[in-house]
Amino acid sequence: MTPLANRWQTAFAAAVGRWPDAFKGTDLDPSAIRQKMEKLVARVESLLGDVREQPEGRTQAEILAAKLRSALASNAMGGRANEESKWRAAADGVKDAQAAWQRLAPLGGSEAQELEMRFREACRRVNDQARRHTASAKRPVKQTAAAAV
Repeated sequence: MTPLANRWQTAFAAAVGRWPDAFKGTDLDPSAIRQKMEKLVARVESLLGDVREQPEGRTQAEILAAKLRSALASNAMGGRANEESKWRAAADGVKDAQAAWQRLAPLGGSEAQELEMRFREACRRVNDQARRHTASAKRPVKQTAAAAV
């Protein structure tokens, strides 16, 4: 099936490239598809808005200490469940965006390839964060001997 799909996408991209005006105002309009792609990329990237990359100029110990302070504060205020539900919702949002992406007509060109790479990378990052936050919530809590008595 993959070779057939690739042939169809190549032929379609060639037809759109040769007669772009014939597709204006339709669901196959290249500019409309590009806009939809950009919106989907922006939507998935916005799910990463709260995730900060490793700050520059800080040591690993400082970063770890900041994470631990944040986790302690979050657990003390019941934020762990909040974080988990937020990332589950983000993972669901990625699934919805991926389904919408699949429904788009194929678009050729380097700009479309760049958008697709950005989309895939953003989806991967959101799913990684979602796995990390939901997996940490499922870890069993160790009980000390004093707590068990």
